[in-house]
Amino acid sequence: MVRKKITSCFAALVLGCFSMASHAESSYPSRSVAVVVPYSPGGSSDIAARLVASKLSEMNGQTFIVENKPGAGGNIGAAFVKREKPDGYTILLATTGHAINQTLFKKLNYSLINDFTPVTTLVSGALTLLVKGDSPMNNTGDLLSYIKANPGKTSFGSAGIGSSPHLAAEIMRDNTPFDSIHIPFSGSSNDITALIGGQVTFSFETLPASLAFIKSGKVKALAISTAKRDPDLPDVPTMQEQGFTGFDVAFWNGFFVPKDTPAAVSEKLNAQIKQILAMPDVVRKFKSMGVSPDWRSLADSKDYMKGEVKKYAQVITKAKISIE
Repeated sequence: MVRKKITSCFAALVLGCFSMASHAESSYPSRSVAVVVPYSPGGSSDIAARLVASKLSEMNGQTFIVENKPGAGGNIGAAFVKREKPDGYTILLATTGHAINQTLFKKLNYSLINDFTPVTTLVSGALTLLVKGDSPMNNTGDLLSYIKANPGKTSFGSAGIGSSPHLAAEIMRDNTPFDSIHIPFSGSSNDITALIGGQVTFSFETLPASLAFIKSGKVKALAISTAKRDPDLPDVPTMQEQGFTGFDVAFWNGFFVPKDTPAAVSEKLNAQIKQILAMPDVVRKFKSMGVSPDWRSLADSKDYMKGEVKKYAQVITKAKISIE
């Protein structure tokens, strides 16, 4: 009799858990949802978050409100979401910067891997390896030959210490060692201006930041950082095509929820975002921004984030880069 009662209670508990999960999925969201963007309004990450949030609002009949909480390279907003109740009503818009920050900052009060569950990436894009528009260099071989012929006399710019453009150059240097000085600027526009003015020899920059300058001839693209060529620059070969084995650097952003958020909630958001990222108007908007929709399953998103954190940890540690 005791065994039967225990079995009965266990069965009831299992059924109860299934019922709760089903209820969480079917009733979510029953009120407004905050989407925290840890950057200032108007940037590409903010625009992407607002576009997806507006579509989620339409699909669910509840408002997904974007709240900007900028500061400390995105860390303030991430730490805020970490402290929120894990119920799906506070979502973090995370970026490549958050994967980088895990090693870049000596003191960090959150872990992208341990404190959050990635719902999916939203968009991703390539970086371009750039030189001045009138440069005689036409590929990475030309650039490396020039650097090696002028040791310590060349320099490369970036959007800032620890930015993905900076680390792309460090990954390139790790693959094929060269002697060149890093000059960080405050943002992509200042970096590109310096490149056009001849203050630096080369730079990696995001495609959205550099595309107009490439098309105008003010800068020249020698390579694409991702594993595949970019449709906006189909004639520009990838780093891998030019001998840099395994070179695959992209910038991305995505939605994350605090750990212990019900799986049913993450699954529902993931499925809805998959539909949103396939909508023609959404695809057109992202294409105009120089990025591509990049939906991933929950499992793939988790594996991808672990890989991103590990990749940048290796290069940051080897190059001895850090921010207090």
